[in-house]
Amino acid sequence: MNLFYKLFYKGFLKYHEGHKLTKDDLVYAFTDFEGNRYFTWSDKGQIPKVRYDRLMELTIWWEARVAPETVDRMADGIIEAAELSLTGEKPEDRSKMVSKVIVLANELKLRKENGLPQVIANEMAAVWAIREDEDPEVINNQIHEEKVDMFAHETAMGRNFFFRLPRLMKHLDLWRVSRNELRKLFAESETKEKRMDLVMKQILSDFSSETTIGGSGQ
Repeated sequence: MNLFYKLFYKGFLKYHEGHKLTKDDLVYAFTDFEGNRYFTWSDKGQIPKVRYDRLMELTIWWEARVAPETVDRMADGIIEAAELSLTGEKPEDRSKMVSKVIVLANELKLRKENGLPQVIANEMAAVWAIREDEDPEVINNQIHEEKVDMFAHETAMGRNFFFRLPRLMKHLDLWRVSRNELRKLFAESETKEKRMDLVMKQILSDFSSETTIGGSGQ
C-alpha cells in the first residue's frame, strides 16, 4: 500500500482534498507521504488547553529564535567555563576561561539573528496538526515525535505542509511568506545553526582537553 501510495501521492492528495472529512471538531488539513490524514482547528480558540499550553511554551522559544536543547548546551558551557575561571591554577588559564564565558554569552545573543528555528516550527506544527489516529485532547509523546520527524522529512523533500495550517502560519507571522521563501529561510537558519554548533563544540572540546590536562598535572 505504501509503495502504491507513493507512486500516486498527488492523486491521493487531490482525492483527500476533494473529500474534506472532519474529525470531531476538526477540519481536514493535509495528507502526508505515508497516506496519513491530518486535521486541525479552524479557530485558535478551539484548541484544547493542554495543546494551547504547549504552544505558548514553544512560542517563547520561537521568539527567542533558539531551541531549548541549544540553551541547555550553552548554559552548561558557561557554567563550566565560569568554574574553571575561578579554579584555574595560572592567571592566563583563568583569563582564557573568562574570555570563553563571554564568547558563549555572545553566541547566545546571536541566536536571535539566526532566522527561523525549524525544529521549533515542527514542534508547533505537531501541536496544531492532529493525525487521524490521534486523540486531540491528549499529547501522546510517541505520536508527537513521529509527527515532528515526518514534518522535518516532508519539508526537506520540498513538501511545505506548513501552508496547509493557516492558523499556525498566522501565529508564526509567516502567512505572507511564499513556499520558496519559507524553504529558503529554513535553509539559511539551518546553515547558521550548524556554524554556531561547530563553535560550541570547539569551545566545549577545549574545556574537556584543558580539564584533562589540568587533572593529570595534579
